[in-house]
Amino acid sequence: MKNTLKTKRKELTVIITIVMLVVTAISIAKLLGTTFANNTFEDANGGYIITDGEKLEAQFTEVSNKSATSVVIPDTIKINEQKFKVISIKDNVLKDNKKVKKLIIGSNVKKIGKKAFYGCKNLKTIVIKTSNLTSTNVKADAFKGLNAKVVVNVPENKLAAYKKILKAKGLTGKKQKVKGKKMEEEDGTDKEKEEEVPEVTFGSDHPLPDPEYVVASIGDITKAGSNYLDQVKVTDTKEYSVGDEITFSATMCMHPDIYGRWGKRETYGRWLACNVCGKKFSSDKELGIHVAMTTDGCLGDCNAIAFDEAYTETYWIPDESPCRAVFCFTLPDGLSYKEDSVRLWHLDYGEIDKSKYQTDISGNELTVTIGNIKSEPFYNQDITLDSSYTRWPVSVLFGTEMNGSITAANTASATVSYTYKGEEKTIDLGKFSVYSSSLQ
Repeated sequence: MKNTLKTKRKELTVIITIVMLVVTAISIAKLLGTTFANNTFEDANGGYIITDGEKLEAQFTEVSNKSATSVVIPDTIKINEQKFKVISIKDNVLKDNKKVKKLIIGSNVKKIGKKAFYGCKNLKTIVIKTSNLTSTNVKADAFKGLNAKVVVNVPENKLAAYKKILKAKGLTGKKQKVKGKKMEEEDGTDKEKEEEVPEVTFGSDHPLPDPEYVVASIGDITKAGSNYLDQVKVTDTKEYSVGDEITFSATMCMHPDIYGRWGKRETYGRWLACNVCGKKFSSDKELGIHVAMTTDGCLGDCNAIAFDEAYTETYWIPDESPCRAVFCFTLPDGLSYKEDSVRLWHLDYGEIDKSKYQTDISGNELTVTIGNIKSEPFYNQDITLDSSYTRWPVSVLFGTEMNGSITAANTASATVSYTYKGEEKTIDLGKFSVYSSSLQ
């Protein structure tokens, strides 16, 4: 009898322990934002079911927010610290949904169930990131009954094949379109909740920004980095005699506000966060733009998140308005311009072809005019982390010669001016004294 009681107590203890472990696991899962029953899971984005525990594969089964206007079927989901690929979409998952306007289908999806998006009459934008779809694994009427003007973006290399598949599965409207697109630009994000970012205007209350830096000097400073310009700048010298050549140069890097502006929006996906300022970006390209367009010393060092979540994205809005820039140098009578000596340099691109700018000499005044400093080869708008050139400094370099009209002190001066959106700004770059050694 005693042995029987001991055995039953042990069995009861084991049962209680198991129950406590299960309750604890469920509690932890809820704290992490993930709930489960058997092999089903739910997070803030949607519901899933594990289809293969060994291969770590799951199916998208429902939308968590029934009022959502934008739905993301992610590339992967994280369950108990393991990453599962979302490889399929359940039958009827959004059937007759009148709320959804935008849909993103992740890059790992291989199967779309029958009538998955049937009757989504307000669905106007679809992004299909996956390249794994075939006519047999996209089931009947999956894309039937969508908005009459829906646009479906698909991987560029799958455009022809996906047009046939989508037409066979219900996309038959005359105004319904399928377009090829580079999927890395989407990066699984939902960009519906976008704030209004007004175009920047300039005037008396909001003057044009000064360049990030602009420096003129006696001598060649075209190869100097911005941190060393003040150290290498030369404003006077006593080294020259009649016939000697004296070089002048100026370098300028325009302010980022001339090229565009930043916006923010609430989105969903994977992000890269700058370790200096903390801003979050949806792709390497956007992070590269941030590096090029910052004055805060952000150099691309970042943290990345490998799973999809809601976050505030910072994104770049380019401005197409041209910006005219003019370098102007005035020389004293004791210095003469050397013919055909004017050169324009891009710090990364190198020497710029003379057809891209205009040089004028009138008496003692030299002007170098760039019609639009925001055009190539001065600036490349398609910025990426590995681009060969972008918002880099542009420099003017030219030679002079000391002539017979020298005085004890020969003073030159320089300015730079630029015109943007109807406003003009001129910056005095200072005076530069060249002394004649023979008159000292």
